[in-house]
Amino acid sequence: MKKDNKKRILLLSLILGLFLLFINVRADSGYDVDWGGGGSGGGGDISGIFDLILLLFRNPILFIIVVIIIIILVIYMNKKDKTLHNTTSMGLTLFTHRQIPYEQVSAILGNIDMNAFINDRFNDFVAIQNGWMNFNHDLLRTKLTDELYNQYAIQLDTMQIKNQQNVMSDFNLFQGMITGIIQEGNKVTLTMEIITGFFDYLTENGQVVRGKNDRKVVVHYELTFVCNLGSNGLCPNCGAKLPETNVCDFCHSVVPNVGTDWVMSKKETLKQK
Repeated sequence: MKKDNKKRILLLSLILGLFLLFINVRADSGYDVDWGGGGSGGGGDISGIFDLILLLFRNPILFIIVVIIIIILVIYMNKKDKTLHNTTSMGLTLFTHRQIPYEQVSAILGNIDMNAFINDRFNDFVAIQNGWMNFNHDLLRTKLTDELYNQYAIQLDTMQIKNQQNVMSDFNLFQGMITGIIQEGNKVTLTMEIITGFFDYLTENGQVVRGKNDRKVVVHYELTFVCNLGSNGLCPNCGAKLPETNVCDFCHSVVPNVGTDWVMSKKETLKQK
């Protein structure tokens, strides 16, 4: 952000300088002599700058025109910057050499549509983010491993005490790829990377206290999902017999449906803009 502000200031200064130079050339166009071209060469430039400043302040109409131009440029650049942030990946890209071949995925999951599968996992990610935003513990229990859910639950309880809410919305998936998959018994662990843009800010008592509600962030995530390809009818956490609801009566763990439900076990931010 600091670099963006410096660029804006530099660009505006350059435009203003060129504009004033243009005004000065027009004002001196009736003269055949360049009054700033003395023998020493140095003092004339400084004097010319002061003359331009005096010209600006002695002409109220010219001063107002310059101010209006600067305001329009600032508004335009801010709108352009927000549009870029809200509609593009802002230069973030995935390193495709980390993507594993389709044959490695299909050897475990069968002949799947890779793009559709990645979109489904992205939709799971969005559902989790919405569940987090809306303090929806029931949804989060079905989308997260017990360990990750317990971490989320503690953080959500803290935010509720402070009357805070992490607002997230308008998700865009720019890129996604699968970077790893392993099978241990009936359990499959899959890692993937995505680049996504969305609004993300924190409110307290309804007021924004962190982040911006008019500018999207673009984040490069590594996500880990797990799924059970088979079941012996027992809870994988405590070994108790599972009821039809897939919620263990003994340890209250939510066990994903065999071969269909993927739950997130880890989320790591790799880069953000």
